[in-house]
Amino acid sequence: MRFDRPFLVPAAAGTLLLLVGWLQFREVRRLLAVSNPPVLGAGQLAPELTAPDSRQVLRRVSDYKGRLVLVSFWASWCGPCRAEMPDLASFAQSWNSDRSRKHELVYLAVNFKEEPQEVRSIVRDARFKQVIFLFDEDGSIADRWKVTAFPTNFLLDPEGKVLDAAVGYSPDFSYRLQANLNRFRMAAPPGIPGKPRPSP
Repeated sequence: MRFDRPFLVPAAAGTLLLLVGWLQFREVRRLLAVSNPPVLGAGQLAPELTAPDSRQVLRRVSDYKGRLVLVSFWASWCGPCRAEMPDLASFAQSWNSDRSRKHELVYLAVNFKEEPQEVRSIVRDARFKQVIFLFDEDGSIADRWKVTAFPTNFLLDPEGKVLDAAVGYSPDFSYRLQANLNRFRMAAPPGIPGKPRPSP
């Protein structure tokens, strides 16, 4: 098949434009990756987190050193956040009532840029009695923790290092938590339950 030369010129120009566009897109994506590094990774020491709770009492993540900590960034307008909260609260309660666990699990729910009165009904929900609600009033905590989407969850070990981080909602996240926490159970002989760790 023979192609006329006048046809080949615009075709080549179009191909060149596509190539230039693709190269520009790749460079922009690279620059965005540099300016917005991925979420905190496993093994990293989590940044300090200081925020008021629903009673305006300042809490720090370092206050819970020696315990396992689940830090969950959420907002009331985030449907997936609200969908996963009951599951996470139930998991934390179940873990803390397990006699074989070595460490208590603290669930810190860090709200993004909302006032306590705006989420009062959630804070007072009976399902969340063991949840500690904190308020990132200006978004600076989310920035420091490299949070760019909601929900974002971090599981910290007793030394404050990141065991796992997850962005987005997954109905199976509780199974992922369980898999990460199994190492923090006491090895007891069959039929002999481990003794619970005394509450501080």
